[in-house]
Amino acid sequence: MILTLVRTKSTPEYTVGKLFIDGKLECFTLEDPFRKKKIQGQTRIGSGVYNILLRFSPKFTPRYAHNMLWVSEVENFEYILIHPGNTVDDTDGCILVGQKEDKGTLANSRIAYFGLYDKVSPAANKKELSMVIIDL
Repeated sequence: MILTLVRTKSTPEYTVGKLFIDGKLECFTLEDPFRKKKIQGQTRIGSGVYNILLRFSPKFTPRYAHNMLWVSEVENFEYILIHPGNTVDDTDGCILVGQKEDKGTLANSRIAYFGLYDKVSPAANKKELSMVIIDL
């Protein structure tokens, strides 16, 4: 199974995009902005191909009662997750998902996250999930 994140807009404050599952639009994304020099928790990961696995997160697992979608093996980054959130303040370097995006804010984030999780977690659990990130 393949996730494709197409980054559609990048500003000095945030990056927005669309997330597809096997070519079908699933939800919108929000990330930190691009930075030439990484700032911990305030910089998006680079474009490329990544494996998505499941990982325990002490921050999220108690709240959501399951392991989280983890973007693994990202050079110079650790613990990049796909998770709910509404503004860039919620990213901490991770990828947020929502059903709607407007001016760098996501709406219905938990609904989008749980819909995504239900569809892709079985593949992630079997180590059969990857994500392609494309910068436009």
